[in-house]
Amino acid sequence: MADDPAILNDCQGLSAKWKWTYRHEDRLRNLLYTGFQSDLVLHLRPAGTKVPVHKIFLQAGSPVLNSRIMSNGTKEELIIENVDTRVFQKFLMFLYTGKSNAKIGSALPLLQLATEYEVNGLRDYCVNILKGTLTLENVLSLFSSGMEYAHGDFIQYTLNFICENASKVLQSEKFTQLRLDCLIEIIQEDSLQVKDEMEVFDAVNRWGLAECARQSLDPDDLENLQKCLTKPLKHIRFPLMDPADFALIVKPKKLLKLEELVDLLASFLVPVEKREMLVLGTFVSTPRQYTGAKNDDHPISTQTIIIYQ
Repeated sequence: MADDPAILNDCQGLSAKWKWTYRHEDRLRNLLYTGFQSDLVLHLRPAGTKVPVHKIFLQAGSPVLNSRIMSNGTKEELIIENVDTRVFQKFLMFLYTGKSNAKIGSALPLLQLATEYEVNGLRDYCVNILKGTLTLENVLSLFSSGMEYAHGDFIQYTLNFICENASKVLQSEKFTQLRLDCLIEIIQEDSLQVKDEMEVFDAVNRWGLAECARQSLDPDDLENLQKCLTKPLKHIRFPLMDPADFALIVKPKKLLKLEELVDLLASFLVPVEKREMLVLGTFVSTPRQYTGAKNDDHPISTQTIIIYQ
């Protein structure tokens, strides 16, 4: 569709002409190209492009546009704010024909439009394109987009990819750039394939430092870092850590409250076979899919641990 110039012109000088002999699919496409018998003009901002359209296609294809057109009354122009003209062109073509030839480059912004205007068929089409493009470099940004556009299937698809490649994904710089909701969605996964829980802690700590910078807070001020990590820390499975790692690496960072430290350190002293006697505590203790070699001296890494309070 990037080569279709007619729709990009102001409706004052349409160059394409209507032809009665087109096939049905071609006639639908040409209706949009020529504006033949149009009954509404879309004013696309910020470019200022004016596109003649037919209300029935917009109203039948999008409940959002239907509502806007109905509330627009008898006005002959409808303003559409904050859209890329070429992407909106592809969006309109789907409303007219039920088909799209969008490629990877336009799939994400087109997904945003399809979500905003509740065009589910186009939404699913874009998701299928994006599924075939997942890499370690783009999976976090695509996962974030899935979360933003609330496409459950795409969220789960990208999340599975993240979990299967967790060690590399958690070490990436882009991990520190995640929104809070995306971060929590990832680190709460049981299927996160990491060497051990320290990998998760290290990644979350790096995220916290980056979040302090985003909020213009001094990360050297412990209260600032604790504030940024209040919610993420609850999803780190401290009970599954090697006690030595916890004592030598986690505790000195002073990110946990005193009562949390006492509970965790005390639980490490209780033999695994007796931990079921402890009252359920603050932190999740369900094992993940740890990939690191486990030492028989530390069964804590492979057992579900309950922390007393």
